[in-house]
Amino acid sequence: MRNSIEWMVGGQQGEGVDSTGELFAKTLVRYGYSVSTYKQFMSRIKGGHTNYKIKATKDRNYYSGDGIDILLCLDKETLPNSLDSLNEGALVIQEGKEAQVEGSQTSEGTVYTVFTVPLKQIAKDLGNPMSKNMIALGVSAALLELPIDILHGFIEEIFAKKGEEVITSNKQAVLKGYELTNAHVTNQVNALEVPKESKRLFISGNEATAFGSLMAGCRYLSAYPITPASEIMEWLADELPKVGGTVMQVEDEIAGLCFAIGASYSGTRAMTSTSGPGLSLKTEALGMAGMSEVPIVIVNSQRGGPSTGLPTKHEQSDLNQMIYGTHGEIPRIVLYPATIEDAFYVAAEAFNLADIYQCPVVVGLDLGLSMNKMTIPSFDPNRVAIDRGKLLTNEEAKNFNETHFKRYRFTEDGISPRPIPGMPNAVHTTSSNEHDESGYISEDPENRTNMMKKRLEKIKGAIIQEPFKFQTTADSSDMVLVGMGSTYGMIQEAAEQLNKEGMKVSHLHIQQLYPLPIDKLEPLLQGKQIVTVENNYNGQLLQLLKQNTPIHDRAKAITQYDGNPFTVKSIVKQVKELISWQL
Repeated sequence: MRNSIEWMVGGQQGEGVDSTGELFAKTLVRYGYSVSTYKQFMSRIKGGHTNYKIKATKDRNYYSGDGIDILLCLDKETLPNSLDSLNEGALVIQEGKEAQVEGSQTSEGTVYTVFTVPLKQIAKDLGNPMSKNMIALGVSAALLELPIDILHGFIEEIFAKKGEEVITSNKQAVLKGYELTNAHVTNQVNALEVPKESKRLFISGNEATAFGSLMAGCRYLSAYPITPASEIMEWLADELPKVGGTVMQVEDEIAGLCFAIGASYSGTRAMTSTSGPGLSLKTEALGMAGMSEVPIVIVNSQRGGPSTGLPTKHEQSDLNQMIYGTHGEIPRIVLYPATIEDAFYVAAEAFNLADIYQCPVVVGLDLGLSMNKMTIPSFDPNRVAIDRGKLLTNEEAKNFNETHFKRYRFTEDGISPRPIPGMPNAVHTTSSNEHDESGYISEDPENRTNMMKKRLEKIKGAIIQEPFKFQTTADSSDMVLVGMGSTYGMIQEAAEQLNKEGMKVSHLHIQQLYPLPIDKLEPLLQGKQIVTVENNYNGQLLQLLKQNTPIHDRAKAITQYDGNPFTVKSIVKQVKELISWQL
């Protein structure tokens, strides 16, 4: 029996590749496996090659894997594009005129089997030309000895609105796949070890972020659709009205943030979601939120840039923009969850930080986190607490005994009590110009100096529950691999492999990028060889660490910016190439 499987389906967009992958992933999840997925697709509605990759394991995994054990080819591009990823003994399922099995091998000597099946003709004979994908799914499930009733159950759910005839024909297609496997490739059958039952969710980073926001009390989102962030708005559009909340699809990215700032100013927990091009458009309004000290959460799901760039490809190149992108200097907090599970809790914490420190909080995601799904433990609601900071009630405001409330009063911690507009006992002025304690516009040099210090220094103590993740398998490591976002799974597996080969490697994954928790990070980096692993050209994470810690003579970056995520193989290879300069 096997304890893991790496599976991929490839074809042309519009052929049902995504739905086929999703159905197989859910089948594996339903059977109890830990599943990670990754979708590759082009920025068009139909046409162009796309694929859906799955890794399923008995134990928890965080990465869809480097290799392929079963490859389902729905077009002619899938096999040549995937040859380098085939594992030894892989099975390739492809369309052909008649059923046949033949051996083959790659130019590097990897042996694999090609199972040619007349999928289209069989589907036509079954009376449902659209069911060829279901036949192939049946083959895949049979190869792993998955119970056919699980697939049949999903078919009943998916096609419930299309009638019994469609349900029956798709069930027959799956059954035909089982029959083809038993007739032609029984030697390829290798069952997955049955895992222990556990309560799990199968969810994307976008969904987890939206869910965490909802649990944190967010009741308003205004946004403009943009890949890969649109699912946040779509998820909340279904769920927020159920709890009295509102989602507004606004006319542009600028309005997306401006509307949310207005909602937040009124006392409602509010957010906007976007990607890099949208964040660029929001920067003027971001500055307004910083100057007027209005709490706001902005989710930025990164994609390939600059400009329109690669709308449907993976990148981590907005780090500098998220930390520094505005006219002038404003207080802000920048978070970047490591996993889909973390996306839920980090999003929830973002709203507390925004309220406590009265500033914008940017939650960074990337396409690898946003649009792909993973099996994760059920969320713990006890970890989500709501803290509105110095938000005042009308009675509390009355105690200040002010005719005109000093909204921006100087305090010891730099954070001013915040009333909601319309309170009878807290009439106040808010301004996006420089202002004094009462909110009136002021250009006085001393006031300007004091206000700048107030705003920019108040966030120095901001820190989330888990600002970073740190794993080490050695008593003392010589090298620390440092990452952010969806590189977590690849770096973790790479570190484990390097340790097995005799190196002493630790893994540090940073979830709070600004303000960087320097005091907590420095002891982990001291005297170590530092290698950042990041999907951008300039090594922006390395630059950030160099700005804040004394690592200049012993730090380098491994970068990749071709629109694809890292593989474990590529990280291990490049780390070994850097050994020549290790301490």
